[in-house]
Order: sequence, then C-alpha cells, then structure tokens
Amino acid sequence: MKTLPSSLRERKRYLAIEIIAEYDVSREELLREIFAAIGSLLGDIGSSECGLRLLDYDKQKGILRCSHMMSEKSRAALATITSIGGQRAIVHV
Repeated sequence: MKTLPSSLRERKRYLAIEIIAEYDVSREELLREIFAAIGSLLGDIGSSECGLRLLDYDKQKGILRCSHMMSEKSRAALATITSIGGQRAIVHV
C-alpha cells in the first residue's frame, strides 16, 4: 500500500505540556484524564477529530500531537483538567 503524498496528509501541531502536581503522575493516569476531559468537552466526534497522541512523557513534561484544525480546542480541553488520579493537578500548555 502506498503512502499519501505530503500535500494530502493531515497537518499536525505539537503541544508541549507540563504537569504541576503534588506527586509523580504516571503515563496511564495522564492519558485517562486527557481523554476524559476531551470527551466531556468535545464529545466522541470532537475527540476523534482532535487525533491526540502522547508522544513523549517523563513524570512532569510531555509532548502531545494533535490535528492543526483542533489545536485550540485541544488546549481548551487540557485546561479543564483539575485532578489526575484523584489528586489535585493542572496541565500547563
């Protein structure tokens, strides 16, 4: 199967995030909260259009990839996160 030429591929944006929390947050806990926030703010269709992927993460900092058309909505959904794993935390983009 051939790959799409670059002119037809979906463009992406990369968001650098920092987790400010009282403890070290695991990758799984962070992903659970990110997808819950996106789902509650944008719904199922909006969350699939965002195309969020957590590319890299190490205890406090990470890189998210999203669609270029949904980068502002992705940032808004990340701003709604107030707790991760039942503990107070915020996501700084």
